[in-house]
Amino acid sequence: MHRLLFVSAHYGEPSPGRLIHGDQQCLLRGEHIKMTIARRVSEAFSWRYHYATEKLVHQSRRVRRRVVFLDLHDILTALGSFGPSGFKILFVHSSLSACGTIQGGPQTVVTALSKWTGERTVAMPTHAYCYPDENGNVPVYRDDESVSLVGAITDHFWRQPDVIRSKHPTHSIASAGPESQAICEGHEFCETPFGAGTPYERMIEKGTGVLMFGAKMDSYTLFHTAEDAARATYLYESQPYDLLVANPDGTTRSVRTWRQDNRVRRRFGEMDEWLEQRGLLKRRKLGCGELLFIPSAQDVHEAVIEKISKCPLFLVAPLFRSQVERAVQSDSRIADHNQTQIGR
Repeated sequence: MHRLLFVSAHYGEPSPGRLIHGDQQCLLRGEHIKMTIARRVSEAFSWRYHYATEKLVHQSRRVRRRVVFLDLHDILTALGSFGPSGFKILFVHSSLSACGTIQGGPQTVVTALSKWTGERTVAMPTHAYCYPDENGNVPVYRDDESVSLVGAITDHFWRQPDVIRSKHPTHSIASAGPESQAICEGHEFCETPFGAGTPYERMIEKGTGVLMFGAKMDSYTLFHTAEDAARATYLYESQPYDLLVANPDGTTRSVRTWRQDNRVRRRFGEMDEWLEQRGLLKRRKLGCGELLFIPSAQDVHEAVIEKISKCPLFLVAPLFRSQVERAVQSDSRIADHNQTQIGR
C-alpha cells in the first residue's frame, strides 16, 4: 500500500513541502532493521570486550596465586577481623585457589570455619546438576556419592563425618551443626531448587550469615531465592524436569523440579558494591583474593525483593534486559509461569 511522504523540493529530504508517493511502511521497517542490527552489533562487541578483559584478569590472578601461600592462622586472622556476628548459620560459597595456595587444602578451610563459628551451623552448596545429558539420559543423584560441582572445598565438606546432605538432584546443600537436619530435610520434595520451602529459604528465615570465601557474588545462590520470592517472570524454563534420586535401599524415585533459565544472564557479580554501599556487606583482603561477608542474609533478601518490585529486571544483565522484555511480551506462558504452573 502506497502512502504519501513530504519531501523537500531541492534536496529530497522530508519536509512539509511537496507530496510524492512512497511506501512509508517499508521505509520505517528498514530503519527499524538498521537500528536493530546496530544495537545487536554493539551488544556483541561489548560482551566480547568484557569477556576478553575478564580472561586477561583471570590469567594474571592464576600467576599470582602460585606465589602466595596461606595457612590456618592467615585464614582465622582474616575471619576474625569481621568482628562478632549474631548469625546462627553460616552459608559458605568458596573458591580454594582464589586467594592463593592454601597449605593443607580444603581441610584447612573447613577447620578455620569450624573454629570461627564454634557450635553454630555451617552449610555449603553441593550442587550436582543431575540434569539429562544431550542424549536425554538422566543421571541418578546419590547424596552419598554424587560429586559437588561447585568447588573442591564443598566436595570435601560433604564427605566429612556428621555432615548432612540434602537429596535434591541439582541444588543440594550440605550442613554440619545443630540446624542441619531442619535445613536439609525434604529438599527433594520442593517444587523448585532454591525457592519456597527449600533449604535456601529456611536458612534465610533462621538467621543466616553468608561468607564468600574467595568466591564472587555471581555464585550467590540466594539471589535466586529472592527472584523466586519476587516472582521474577524470567527465572525458570517453561517446563519442569523429571529427575532421579537414589533411595537408601538402592531403588530410585522420580523428582520433578523446575530449572533456572540460564539463557538469561544476571548481574550478580556486580552486586557486592551495591550491597556494600547499603551496609549489607563487608570485605577483607586474604592473600591475593578477598573474603566477602554478609552478616544477615535476611536483610539482603528483603532489600533485593524490594528493588525487584520497583525494577523487575534489576538482577538481569543490562545487555539482556531488552531480550527478556521481548520474550515476556511475546510469550504469555513465561508471564504466567510462576503463578500458574508453579501453583502460586
